[in-house]
Amino acid sequence: MGSFIRSKKFSIRVLEPLDVVAFSMQPNYASTQQLNDLNVYDSDVVKLEAGDEYALDLRYEKTTLALVSVPQQIQPADPLNENTPGRVSLNNFLPYLIGGFGILFILVGVVYYWRVGRTSNKRNRRRRILSTEEDEFKTGAYCANCGARAKPGDRFCRTCGAKLRNQEE
Repeated sequence: MGSFIRSKKFSIRVLEPLDVVAFSMQPNYASTQQLNDLNVYDSDVVKLEAGDEYALDLRYEKTTLALVSVPQQIQPADPLNENTPGRVSLNNFLPYLIGGFGILFILVGVVYYWRVGRTSNKRNRRRRILSTEEDEFKTGAYCANCGARAKPGDRFCRTCGAKLRNQEE
């Protein structure tokens, strides 16, 4: 794999593991220092251009599974409390949440009231229209001139204007 970033000063430092029987690396680095009876190997500083590759072949055999350093326990630097930076407390936002839900419930209630009121008016209008149509069918009066059906209370034809006969007065 090629590197996509240019580096002016690239170097590698390798710490020899514990209980090593055979240790080899290619390219060979010189041991620059000893740390707790372990060798530290440093590479020469090189300049890498974008796209250049650097290969390190490191091989060793160990007699034990011991690590150079003991794993450390993870713990916070400071105890966590309400004043810890970046912490979001629900207590700060609880009044806003309750107010938001209250406004939402009020809006839903207003919309529901408006929708129910409109549908009941439509039902009443339909009932009125149906009842007037039923009344029209009950009269059975027709214009003798053009044959149009007369509505209750009509004295003249709504289509041609002729006086209707057989009207109950």
